[in-house]
Parts: sequence; C-alpha cells; structure tokens
Amino acid sequence: MITKGEFIINVKLFATIVAIIIVFAVEASSSYETAPHDQSVSYREDCAPWIKSYTTGYSKYIQPDDPIIRWFAARVTFKIGEGFFFNETGRQLNIAYASDRDVYPECAEYWQEVAITGTTLKGDCNDLSTFMCSLLIAKGYPAMVVRGYNKTTHQGHMWVECKAKGENYIIDFDQRLPRISCMPRVPRYLGYDEDYMFNDVFERIDYDPDW
Repeated sequence: MITKGEFIINVKLFATIVAIIIVFAVEASSSYETAPHDQSVSYREDCAPWIKSYTTGYSKYIQPDDPIIRWFAARVTFKIGEGFFFNETGRQLNIAYASDRDVYPECAEYWQEVAITGTTLKGDCNDLSTFMCSLLIAKGYPAMVVRGYNKTTHQGHMWVECKAKGENYIIDFDQRLPRISCMPRVPRYLGYDEDYMFNDVFERIDYDPDW
C-alpha cells in the first residue's frame, strides 16, 4: 500500500509525462514551440486584489521557481537582441497577445500567474512581462518589469528590462510581427515615461535606468 506522499509524487510524475507528450504532439503542426498544458491550473476569480493599494503585491507575480518557468528555463536559450529559442528545435518561444477584456470580461484588470501564461501561451502586457521576467531570472539574467505611462494617450504599458553583457535590453511583445522582441534599451520606449519597476526581490520602486 502506497503512502499519501508517494501517491502525490506519482500523480505529479504522471501529469508531467502527459504534459510532455502534449508538447511533442502539438509541435509538429505549430510554427512556434509550445508549452506543457497543465489542466490543474485554475483561473482565479478575485481579479487583482492588490490594485486597491497600488503599492504592494507586485513582486509575488515574479516566480522564477515556478515549475512551468523551470520547464521553459531548461529548454530555451536567450539570444540577446532576438529573443528565446528552444534548444532542440530552434523554434522561437512566442506568446500571443490577449487583452483582459477578451479573456476576463468580468475583470477591469487581471494579472495571471506565470503558470497560466506558460500553459496557455497568451496574455496582455502585464502577463507577458511577469512571465518573461520570471524566465530571465530563472536563466540567470538580472531582470525587472517596467511600467510606463503615455501622457498624451493616457495609456499604460509594461515590458521587461534585463541586463546582458553589460547592456540593458527591452523584451516586449511586438504586435506588428507579432512575436516577442528584444532590443537595446531606449529612453521613453514607445513614448512611455518610465514610472515604476519591480521583480521578485524589489516591490514596486521608482524607475531607475541604472538599476
């Protein structure tokens, strides 16, 4: 008779094997590499409770030790100036843009856990940024999520800054391509004034280009 602990381990092992099988099954018909789809990941219904304060709760969305992030980190290479590419196939890791209005119509704002972004491969700028920041940190690159605000359009945006070979780079979803892009950092990226930044260590702090 197996113990409860052994049963849980066996279930997790089985789920991992199933996820890997799904990945290879989808890979043949996809132009981009895919992630293991974990059916156990559930969508929270509390939207974004941290939004009431606007000062705390940001860093918890950066999760470099999440199993899905570790899955990607073991299989992709970050090419500076290009993006993430899977080691075995050479295909680029891509995440489709999806607005909160389309995915979570009941929420004015919703931040996904990185596990959801990794298994669905879709999200808005917040979700893409927290996922990419988590992945970069898991790969050993210093990274921050940056939030900017355009005073002309009155719109906000989020992207990732990382340090590599002594330079700062921006990682963002380019809707013109559409795919994840990587470029040298420029001030007022896309016309946004940099507002604040955060990662798994730093809660929301004022933006500093020399971080």
